[in-house]
Amino acid sequence: MKAPEQGGPGLSGPTMDEDPALLRRKSVLMGLAASMGFVFASAARPSVAIAGGTVKPIAATHGLYAPKWTPSTVYVLGQQVISPTNDVVSANTAHTSSAAYATDRAKWMLSITFASKATETAVTSGRLSERSLAASYGRPANAPEPSGGDDRAAIQAVIDTVPAGGTVLLQHGLYLLSLAPHPVTAGYSCALTLPSGVRLVGAGKAGTTLRLLANQHIGIDTQGVSIIYNRTLTGGDEDVEIHDLTVDGNGANQTKLHNGITFIRTRCAKCTRVRVMNVKGTANFPPNETFHFDTQLGIDTTFTDCEAVGSAGTQGSGFSANSATSVHYAGCTARGMSSGMGFTNWQSQSVTHSGCRAWLNGSNGFNTEESCDVSYSACHAGGVTAVGSDYPYAAGASLGNTGPGFCINGTRNALISSSSSRRNGTGLTLVEGANGASGRVTASAFTENNLGVSAATAATLQRWFFDPTNAVSGNTTAQWDFPASLGGWQSGPGNIVGDVGPTLPPSGVALANPYPWRVSVYIVGGVTRLRVNEADIDIGTRHLVLDPGMTIKLWYSTVPGWLWLAL
Repeated sequence: MKAPEQGGPGLSGPTMDEDPALLRRKSVLMGLAASMGFVFASAARPSVAIAGGTVKPIAATHGLYAPKWTPSTVYVLGQQVISPTNDVVSANTAHTSSAAYATDRAKWMLSITFASKATETAVTSGRLSERSLAASYGRPANAPEPSGGDDRAAIQAVIDTVPAGGTVLLQHGLYLLSLAPHPVTAGYSCALTLPSGVRLVGAGKAGTTLRLLANQHIGIDTQGVSIIYNRTLTGGDEDVEIHDLTVDGNGANQTKLHNGITFIRTRCAKCTRVRVMNVKGTANFPPNETFHFDTQLGIDTTFTDCEAVGSAGTQGSGFSANSATSVHYAGCTARGMSSGMGFTNWQSQSVTHSGCRAWLNGSNGFNTEESCDVSYSACHAGGVTAVGSDYPYAAGASLGNTGPGFCINGTRNALISSSSSRRNGTGLTLVEGANGASGRVTASAFTENNLGVSAATAATLQRWFFDPTNAVSGNTTAQWDFPASLGGWQSGPGNIVGDVGPTLPPSGVALANPYPWRVSVYIVGGVTRLRVNEADIDIGTRHLVLDPGMTIKLWYSTVPGWLWLAL
């Protein structure tokens, strides 16, 4: 370990003979000063390197704090100021400042940065501190400040200089973007592309916005158009990441349809604290369905604390996974998709939703089609605003989706747990689909919808299990909407199923419990033989419990009676 240098007053580091307690007090004072907006500049005595002319010295006129940058001011070589972007920078040449800091950016170099919080993750303007970014990602490359015109080429030029593992830091403000042909794959167009291993980082969802200019199109409509794509659409891009910014599709001013952020054939792509808003779409199915966030044909894609927002124009759907594997949504929200769904996936595998919300969408809140192993934990579809709420909606306002809060269409091994669906068209809709839907619902509530739980076929219900912890109540038309073969409208667990239950089958013919819950079956009358799941039962037994899908077979000469009670 290198010993610290010795010296007199003005050393930036402690000397060996300083009192440790004094050092601790000094650190506290420095921290308090920084939290109040003061930054102590380095004031080390000149080193041999400085004397030799290989390092620029800090100006001798430098005080104990760094002032803010001001226009039309004379600055000497090495003088430190706080820039408008909250960096502490040093002049790398003597000059008189221009009217705008952006004009003089090349005349300043980063010195140190300070943070407004002890964690050093955000400065007072809301952007990430350079020190935190350097610790997490290495030294970032700074994109130019917004110009007020088309910034697409300028941002892409910086992205193209960053190697894998590097970060492009966008500045605070509004960037305007046009569309251009995808640089690698013909037939696709976009505003920006991110190559493998590159992170695009903004100053927060409220700090940095990338907005598509009005009326953007290159002779094509929905297919192959996205504001941001990864670079190699044929496969190979890994660790493409987007953090802390907003992408605005400007849908009210578009004549063609677009997608927002699209990852194709990627591994470990991530979006964190990203908002995509107002991406133009006009349907919840192809070809006019668009997506604010979309991952296709890739694996291990993660969306954390992201938002799909519709507030102007017409929108397609919010979050989509198409033929994707291992997709994770955590704390994400989709709202106001006027023509589409909040969350949807198609032919995907292992898709998890945790703590996500979907409300005020023009179709389904959460939708899955022909997929496998899809789970929803602590997710909420629709809802109602709290008593006393007055912004942005009045108290008691409905947040329901027009379609089902949850729709499981041909998806196997689905799980809904600790979730709710309220004020939607239907609380939960089960559709057989091409693959046959199956799954389990536990500790969830389907309340105040038009219909509570709906299923179109008896076969679908036989592969579902509703445990007694669920609540299905207060729905307008019916709590349970089942096929006519099962008695039509049903009252659900805790009540008699239909009048007496399913029609008694002929003697010796098995019947599977067609309901998605456990039932008690009471048998009245003469039975000569009795089997449950092909296992013989004592014919003296008159009370049986059947789980969903379990079979019961009775032999009789005189038709007995039975009563089914849902548990």
